[in-house]
Amino acid sequence: MGLTLSTAVKLLREIVGGPGGFRQSNITPYLALSSTEPTPEPVGGSYNVTEPSAASYSRKSLGYEYFRNDPTTGEIVEGKYTVSIKNSNEIHFNEALQDWGTVTHFAIFPDISSTIPIYVGELESYTDVTSEVNAENFESKKSNLYIITGGSGTAEDPYIYEKLSIEAQYDASIKYFEKKLVIKEGTVPLIRKDYLKISVQ
Repeated sequence: MGLTLSTAVKLLREIVGGPGGFRQSNITPYLALSSTEPTPEPVGGSYNVTEPSAASYSRKSLGYEYFRNDPTTGEIVEGKYTVSIKNSNEIHFNEALQDWGTVTHFAIFPDISSTIPIYVGELESYTDVTSEVNAENFESKKSNLYIITGGSGTAEDPYIYEKLSIEAQYDASIKYFEKKLVIKEGTVPLIRKDYLKISVQ
């Protein structure tokens, strides 16, 4: 058993601040990046969201207009009590004027200063592999965090993207390579259209 479709859709709209949620008025949620794995319940009063400390970093306002239903069918996806939506526009963070370090997860907060997330998830390119795989030949899953490497974003001169720089580290004590997303100075991290998926089940 699980949530009804109607309730799941309302929960999704509540998360992204769109009309049709449980609140009487819309919220404007903010997307945050984290170098640690957030916890679904507070531990010692904290949800373990560790955002970059660089002055150029800030959370990104989402607004419900950033999200839409499944792009293939145009409908909310339902299957085994799961419904999901994806971002209909790119989500741009500020340019990193300093290194932001390694990020592995994201969190959505109900406002810019809240410490209590309403949704947390893992960035898809954060990948562990065994020591049998050469770090230089490492292949990650489809990334949902990119940087702009060219173009101006117009129809005549669209952006050129590449996956965020990846750092592979070998941990000899447990014998595995760990590959993480590293945000370097001078880059503009962003989530491309349809690359942030939010699900309720």
